[in-house]
Amino acid sequence: MIDPGQHFATTLKSQTTRMGRFWLSIAAILGLLVAEVAFLTPFVEFSSGAMTYVASPWVCSGLMFTLVAFLLLAGRPTRLAGSAAFPGQARWAALRLPGHGILYLVFVAYTFRLAGAASPLPDALAPLVWLLLAAGVGLTAFLTFLPLRLLVSWVNAARGKVLAAAALGAAYVVLGPLAQSLWPRLQGPAVALDRLLLGWTYEVSAAGSTADGSAALQGNRHLVLVTPGCSELDALAAFWLMGGALVCSRWRDLSRGWTLLALVLGTSLLYVLNAVRLYGLVVVANLVSGKACVALGHSRIGSLLFLGVTTAVLAGVSRWCLRKTPTGESLSEKLIPVATGGSPVTFSQRKATGEPPVATVEASCL
Repeated sequence: MIDPGQHFATTLKSQTTRMGRFWLSIAAILGLLVAEVAFLTPFVEFSSGAMTYVASPWVCSGLMFTLVAFLLLAGRPTRLAGSAAFPGQARWAALRLPGHGILYLVFVAYTFRLAGAASPLPDALAPLVWLLLAAGVGLTAFLTFLPLRLLVSWVNAARGKVLAAAALGAAYVVLGPLAQSLWPRLQGPAVALDRLLLGWTYEVSAAGSTADGSAALQGNRHLVLVTPGCSELDALAAFWLMGGALVCSRWRDLSRGWTLLALVLGTSLLYVLNAVRLYGLVVVANLVSGKACVALGHSRIGSLLFLGVTTAVLAGVSRWCLRKTPTGESLSEKLIPVATGGSPVTFSQRKATGEPPVATVEASCL
């Protein structure tokens, strides 16, 4: 006799293990890509030629935004076939990681060569080679931790989510500069908070606004001007774009009131963190140099940090802001989603043949 409860518990444990292993791989991929982007962007900035558009900070931010949006919308693959989905993955990751690292170093060296001297390749070919190297770095980051077959099946099964994420990425690239243009109108609370922090830190400090709408922050003898382009207010646009997409995709599941409250609190958190970031830039100017402050201000580190906060907040919304289901319903009367997996579980009674009850688990996307 098969105990249905024991069978269900075993199946649930196996599914949870596979899912945890998958999301651990995704976290490793994102961490690797974020570290690589954060290392490169403070030192390289193209101001002329085709590379100004090809290696634009908005292209980098838009691609990372699109990737995170896809992960939030698509969730895990519908089918994770046990250990067969990750055959010796830890061992293979250790073997593939050096290859990825070598490709990344080639990409970094080529980028520095384009930024600092004439390209060894024709002007029309140099950006294309850079794009191919960048695509190779991104692809090998995924293949280091996930099998190619799983990636292909996942993307193929979530084609609609891929298109939705791409549309959100394009919308972010368009709306991001518009959000930054609001900096002169929205900088007041951030400047007030920075004035307080700078007053606690330095004997001579000041914080205010210039005639052109930039924020002026002074700590001792260093004055930092924060223009709309360096304000990182596009993080708010990214947050509401991704949050709106999540709400639309899970409209029936989410509690309206708690979700709205979480979005408002998330917006406030991002705004305060941005103000702290500006204070940190003044500290860097005093402790290191003004050049280091400018390099950090122009890098994508702030955008990546805020994108991580956005991901964490919205992941929490999708998990904790769900509608409560009525109590008193039996397991056979209602499909009960498995914790974090979103997989409906039902029990079927096979009385006609005299066989014991069997626990049936049907996988579905988040």
